[in-house]
Amino acid sequence: EHALSCEFELISCIRHGCGEKILRRSLAEHLEDSCQMRVVHCHYCKEEVIWRDLKNHHKQCPEYLIACKFCGKKGIPRRKITEHTDAEIGDCKKKVGSCKFKKVGCNDL
Repeated sequence: EHALSCEFELISCIRHGCGEKILRRSLAEHLEDSCQMRVVHCHYCKEEVIWRDLKNHHKQCPEYLIACKFCGKKGIPRRKITEHTDAEIGDCKKKVGSCKFKKVGCNDL
């Protein structure tokens, strides 16, 4: 009977897709802190994401902070990079764009 609940038995994680082997007594800690299949909140957009997928999520997260490839300014949310580099309304100092008078006919860069 003890063998069925011994805290030192090596068991598989109960989360689908994990399969990591851990001591029964460490299961709760594993589920909370180190399971690759645990659900976490993205630091940037607060969306629930599986830990294992967090890096891929960051590659497309609209709130993830990136640097401008033109001026190097850091800390711009991905969803705002287009606005930052917009030739008319953006604050990027190095983006080469159209003349600010394009709307009235100028074709120079």
